[in-house]
Amino acid sequence: MDNNVLFDELVKTSSFNSERKRVIVTKEEISLNDKKLFLAEITEFMYGLEPIQVDMFYIGTKYIIDLKTPNNQLSIVFKTYWGLSRKDIYKHYTNILNGIWEKTGVRLVNDAIDRILNDELIVVGNCTISKRGILFKDILTEWNNLAFQEHMID
Repeated sequence: MDNNVLFDELVKTSSFNSERKRVIVTKEEISLNDKKLFLAEITEFMYGLEPIQVDMFYIGTKYIIDLKTPNNQLSIVFKTYWGLSRKDIYKHYTNILNGIWEKTGVRLVNDAIDRILNDELIVVGNCTISKRGILFKDILTEWNNLAFQEHMID
């Protein structure tokens, strides 16, 4: 494998779908099939898990990675049902995230910190983050009133 390539696999995106999609992550870009984004151009990065539910029953999990540039968007969605293929899908999901994190996630967080330190306001969901603290539902929690606890997991 080329030293520049961090992840290059044909991945199954669903427990029941036999179709495989090629995902390639290099130090500079990510591609899904023929769609490609340069990591340095990504301005928005969202990832997470969502339950798949039918009525009141949970039947699976969606693993979501959404990336946006000013002109383009790339979404990678994995779905597991009843735990089938969960280990493989989770492995692909985390390998992709780990591959893009340094060039994308760390850069976006550092950019946001710099903007806050330069007195800009950052909006994240329903919160506004400023040099003074975090504003949520018209209540400002100043930085010196926030606490941090480190929990060790063995």
